[in-house]
Amino acid sequence: MPKNCALCLQERELKNSHIMPQSMYRAAGRAGEPFESDLIHVDHMRGTAVRTSKQLKQKLLCESCEDKFSRIGEDYFARICFQGAGTFELRGELHGLTPDEISSGRKMWLESSAESVLNTSAIKYFVVSILWRHSICSLSGHASHYKGMLGKKYEEQFRLYLVEEMNFPENVQILSYVDDNAERASMISHPTCEKCSISGVSVKTHSFSVPGVRFRVLVGGGVERLKREINSDLIFYQWSSAQTEYAKDIATKLYRIKPKGRFQKEAEQILPKASGLKDSN
Repeated sequence: MPKNCALCLQERELKNSHIMPQSMYRAAGRAGEPFESDLIHVDHMRGTAVRTSKQLKQKLLCESCEDKFSRIGEDYFARICFQGAGTFELRGELHGLTPDEISSGRKMWLESSAESVLNTSAIKYFVVSILWRHSICSLSGHASHYKGMLGKKYEEQFRLYLVEEMNFPENVQILSYVDDNAERASMISHPTCEKCSISGVSVKTHSFSVPGVRFRVLVGGGVERLKREINSDLIFYQWSSAQTEYAKDIATKLYRIKPKGRFQKEAEQILPKASGLKDSN
């Protein structure tokens, strides 16, 4: 029975839409050594880890809007994210550019520089689509804690941007941490949200990971002030997941979980490498 598509709002037959794009699951599977199509699903709420082919889906979008997501953002990003075996086009293209700034040995590239070698519009579209679909979906379980986290105002702004009825939202800035350690720690994590202060400005930070990149998306009225300091909708940072508090946090969580099913036998070898993991948080 036709229902209203969550994106275009038209009454259409709905597809069983991936909340996290299928291409990201495939990329995470390729990133592991050896290749494994079934990922390790770490559920911190239950304290368990199991190897599974399960992927989050919901009847959410019509076929036309599914195609729009793929055509404008997902297909491109799937080509440039970490693919395993040293293939990481996004990182390679950035490293071939002169950075806009080097601070504490870490390179930074603004969108105005990166757009000479990357389709930055597609990257922004991809990131916004991930947050939007997680915020409006009604799935239960480990991803349900993010439901509604964008708030009605930004859910609608994001929707209008995704249907190409408005420009990129002014009070949003995407920080992209491109992993120098991707060969050893490639994972997917569903979005989380927290309030934080950056340069004395209070904003909400929406974070998630895909193979090779950790995204932090700043949302809120304070972002306008931050953009006065760095006038860019999208910023790339050189980063290593092995040398941050993020790595320590992931390691702590992994040591607390209990492997289950067929994953029990391989856990001792795989868990310390944190390779091909799908993180619930």
